[in-house]
Amino acid sequence: MKEVNAGALQQASRNLNKAFTNFFNFGFGYPQNKKKKDHHFSFQIPQHCRTL
Repeated sequence: MKEVNAGALQQASRNLNKAFTNFFNFGFGYPQNKKKKDHHFSFQIPQHCRTL
């Protein structure tokens, strides 16, 4: 198995931080996980990447 890209982990941490900031400071709802039936699997890689 390959290791997870460090940038993807950092971006996930930033997204979680932003979600809780919005919750506590701006009154948005509590952060929720994506539902399994939505089937929108995605992740972000902030560096330039190349697919084969």
